[in-house]
Amino acid sequence: MTTSSTTRLTVRHSVSTKFISSLNKRLSKEQRALIGGTLFGWFLDFTGNVKVGRKMLSELVFKWVDSSSGFLIADKVVPMNEKDICLALGLSLDGKEIDLKLEMGCSSCVKYIGNKTRDLTLLYKCLMKKGKSIPCAPFCSLYILVGICEILIPQRNGKVFPILFDIVDNLNDLGKYCWASLVFRCLVRGLNKASDALKKGKATTNVYVNGCIYMLQAWFFEKLIPPKGPIEKNPRILHWMNLKLGDNLLTRALETGVVNVDVGRRKDEKDFKDQAKGKNKDEKASTKKELKKNRRERFMETLHEQQSLVAELKRRVLVLEEEVAFEKRRRRRPQDGGDNVPHEEPSISPRGMSPGGISSGGIPLGGQSQQSMSSSRPAMKTFVRMGSRKRYKSKALRTPYVGLLRKKLD
Repeated sequence: MTTSSTTRLTVRHSVSTKFISSLNKRLSKEQRALIGGTLFGWFLDFTGNVKVGRKMLSELVFKWVDSSSGFLIADKVVPMNEKDICLALGLSLDGKEIDLKLEMGCSSCVKYIGNKTRDLTLLYKCLMKKGKSIPCAPFCSLYILVGICEILIPQRNGKVFPILFDIVDNLNDLGKYCWASLVFRCLVRGLNKASDALKKGKATTNVYVNGCIYMLQAWFFEKLIPPKGPIEKNPRILHWMNLKLGDNLLTRALETGVVNVDVGRRKDEKDFKDQAKGKNKDEKASTKKELKKNRRERFMETLHEQQSLVAELKRRVLVLEEEVAFEKRRRRRPQDGGDNVPHEEPSISPRGMSPGGISSGGIPLGGQSQQSMSSSRPAMKTFVRMGSRKRYKSKALRTPYVGLLRKKLD
């Protein structure tokens, strides 16, 4: 392409779910059951208009290589084929080819809206206005026709291909046609026209693409964003609807070109960032995990040791308490002379000794009975001096007056 990679393009398209979402609100249980049994039963899951990433579509349209039917990402062409359409939209690859250039034959459902109705907007208005008067089977056929023309093969002019009236007339035969090939051819044709306009310089800021442009967003997520876990929704496009993609992650995906081979699983953006940064990042992450694991193991070992020590201390405390209790019981026995053995405390008279002298149980108190003695005090020995002794001065301290003093004292 001659246009530089810095050119900012605005991709315009006709993919919408506005009509289908409005019709879903008015469907009866019988109509839902009949539509849900067809190949396009997933149309019932639309509740509002879907959003498509503008920057992502601009980048993909700019990187389209019409000769290889793929996108130039990170100096290599990543192809898009009919199998991608089959996986994303749940459409069949086998069956009869559909030629949109053929004219309408004998259709039984077209009589309810008028044989000359070839516009998608008029078809939608007729269903909204006359929906209750149309039988269940023809209404469901026209409902599926609206979904095909609005989502799978939308056109800028809102045209409804006449041959589709005959195809949707019989709901049981919808699976006999190769719908994946039809959607793929319409989308590739629209991308080729946009690519030619860019090469010739006709489109500098705006480009219009016909076809199921929303398929590009599903393809981008399937191929360049590694999945996280299994995708349970069927078709897979329901999983990627209204999913916002950051500009940084989009730029990194286009620069690295990490192509996901297994489209059955999807990783989140964090895993994708780690993968895009290279092996050095992975080695550092693994080293951090090992350090964290070692710290956790050391912490658990220390915690176990502390718990064992606390249990041993508790056991020792219990042993000591038992010993203390045993010792208390032993000391309280009367034969051991414990605290409960009665005793008498001695009393001293003014002269230095009680008149009754010292008894075998102790020294009796003067004027008090033995019953009033306190038994809480321990037994003790009391030494009482019987009389005062004479005091003499030593010879070294005798003076001429000592003899007089001695006589005076006598």
